Amino acid sequence: MINTVVSTAWKEPYKNSGDILESVLRDYVNEDVLGQHYARYASITQSSGTGKSRMVDELAKKIFCIPIALGSNQAYPPPDNLAVSWFGGDNTDMRAERAQFFMCALFETALQRAKDIAPDPHGCCSAGLSLASIFRQSMSDGMEYGQHGQYRQQFYSDVCVRAAELLSSAKHSKEPRQPSPTPVMTVVDDHGTHINLVTAAEALVAYISTTRKKSFASNSGLDVILYFDEAQHLTKSSAGSSGPTFFIHVRSALRLVRKLPIFALFLSTTGKLEQFSAPAQLDASDRMLRLQLLPFKPIVWTPLDIMAQRITKNKVWTLREVASTYHIVHLGRPL
Repeated sequence: MINTVVSTAWKEPYKNSGDILESVLRDYVNEDVLGQHYARYASITQSSGTGKSRMVDELAKKIFCIPIALGSNQAYPPPDNLAVSWFGGDNTDMRAERAQFFMCALFETALQRAKDIAPDPHGCCSAGLSLASIFRQSMSDGMEYGQHGQYRQQFYSDVCVRAAELLSSAKHSKEPRQPSPTPVMTVVDDHGTHINLVTAAEALVAYISTTRKKSFASNSGLDVILYFDEAQHLTKSSAGSSGPTFFIHVRSALRLVRKLPIFALFLSTTGKLEQFSAPAQLDASDRMLRLQLLPFKPIVWTPLDIMAQRITKNKVWTLREVASTYHIVHLGRPL
């Protein structure tokens, strides 16, 4: 019963818009003009059923968003199982490489899907819809409680196969590492082409900015949004491991593309803000510890009572109406 209720509720018309979240993210981008933030990412932390995922999904109608669901089979949207396995607790070997090559493959695969949707980067997409909207719909088609549709399953199959190829090549690569706090993991293919997270991100952003509809032409600083749903799973340490979590390595990877119009969101139902925005004295980064770099403020506000009728001066409300079961069940969290 609950399965049907949750999946049906997701398809109900949205009671707001993604404009508020978009406004917040634009403010974040604008305040980072001096590059004082570690990377372009923020967390959205709130209880389950408060509309975090749906809020970002609504924004995906306007801005190209890539969802990565890392929750359990009881979560909705359901998990991207291959991505969950890639970031699984047992995969402690080469975590930095795994994080970077996953994101490299993610951008490469997203670019290929974008080209499939809009083969002519200067032309309009089918039915006059934006590339972002069509990609969102394709990633949502066939989604049910417990599993995603074929398109999204194939998307993450392609991502993980490609990431595994890159990871295997990196193990045998003699490419020198850069002497920097966050070295770019690079592999060289048979044609001598250097492949890494940065080149893949640049290619995707270049294509997205070309295909964007005129009505959304002012997306400065927000061409691509990654969002990790149930992202608290990235913060888990495996048994016997004292090294950085996957979140730390994903955050480091995001720092490499901080100058690009890409923003990442980490959605979590766990009420521990320090998971993603730790106090400086607890942060794993030495530059954050010395306050040379800062995180963006976490987003914790999501609306309540949005399903309820508004009590206004234009209507006389009786005590019977206010205390009715119909009114009460529409208060609180959307789910």
